[in-house]
Amino acid sequence: MDLTTQSDSTLPALDTATALRHRLEGMTYVQIGERYGITKQSVHARIVRVFKHLEDKLNGERVKTYEDNRDKILTVAKSIIVDEIVNPDKIAKSSVNNLAYAYDKLDHAQRLVRGQSTDNVGINGVINDLSKRRDELLAKASEYEQIQADTVDITPDTTSE
Repeated sequence: MDLTTQSDSTLPALDTATALRHRLEGMTYVQIGERYGITKQSVHARIVRVFKHLEDKLNGERVKTYEDNRDKILTVAKSIIVDEIVNPDKIAKSSVNNLAYAYDKLDHAQRLVRGQSTDNVGINGVINDLSKRRDELLAKASEYEQIQADTVDITPDTTSE
């Protein structure tokens, strides 16, 4: 990232690395600009571009890191919220509902990441549904056994010949 500029052939050219080094050494944008014959805005723009480039690169790495560790990150976030929810100082305040809401949203996101259902399923409803299904299956099994018992064997008996 070399943004060399030279406004006057008698002044040295300024590259971005040099501008950044001067700034880190404590020179102001005005001082750097005067040394190289450019405006302080030009010096500032060069340095901002360096940090923008670094920020973009780091954000890309952050996104990849997040995607690779999303489930673990959501687990930690939920843990932090649980710690806040059970904090006696937080319980005394009305913002506990907000924390519970945030926990629910994190849990929902984590279930999506894991490929699990996000339906609001109550355990009692699940138990009732399973009980009904078990009763239906037992009834069908009983019907099947009765049909088997009532069936007349019509295959010829070849053992007596």
